[in-house]
Amino acid sequence: MRKTMAKQGYAGRRKLRYLLLGAFILSGISGCVYEHTDDCPQGIDVRLYSKTPCHTDTVYPHLSGLKLCIFDRNDKLVLYQAAGDAGLAEHFRKRLEVENGLYSVVAWSGLDTQAFDLSFLKEKITVKNDLLFHIQRVAGQAASIDGRSVYYGESPVVFLPDPAEYGSVFESVAVNMQEITNRMAISIEGLPQADDYEVFIESANGSMRIDGSIAPDEIIRYGSAPVFSGGILEAEFTILRLATGYN
Repeated sequence: MRKTMAKQGYAGRRKLRYLLLGAFILSGISGCVYEHTDDCPQGIDVRLYSKTPCHTDTVYPHLSGLKLCIFDRNDKLVLYQAAGDAGLAEHFRKRLEVENGLYSVVAWSGLDTQAFDLSFLKEKITVKNDLLFHIQRVAGQAASIDGRSVYYGESPVVFLPDPAEYGSVFESVAVNMQEITNRMAISIEGLPQADDYEVFIESANGSMRIDGSIAPDEIIRYGSAPVFSGGILEAEFTILRLATGYN
């Protein structure tokens, strides 16, 4: 009799242990399963890099003042996020949550309020070809952007399926950041040495849209501080994107 009771007691404890283990597993699963898959989160995982058609190597520039925009299939802004200083783009990863649909990601960096007047972007209203910024100027003289690097990039189109059918989906996109600031050096020979020379560049490229295109603007002047060196007058400039028809 004692042996039978002991065996029954052991079997009961083992059964209780299995029940507790099962309850623990179920409680853990219930914390990560949605009752309806249409409630599942989804979105886009963004990473950044830089590569030009003339170079085979991928580089990862330092990006400051990063701004990320997600546009839908109608080029309307659905999400805007100021991501701040991204450091080296190689280490940058950002997850942005949006509903199912067709999207593209536009990224800008290097636009600070000391040299640029920035437009206010409003979700569900702003579109991709709206004005993003214009360079500050006084009497047609552009603010100096020496030492600044402005980058722009747009991702390929990405599709997020209906979560009611596919559950939680996060698609990865890579945005190729292209520098739109140009550094130029001009050397002029054969001039008598003097201290009153002016060297400047004029262009109507001081305003740009979110999609990276140049917006209509007045002609502005980029100045420099030219110096004589070995009988040659030299001037250096940092200017925005140059394109035919805007000079």
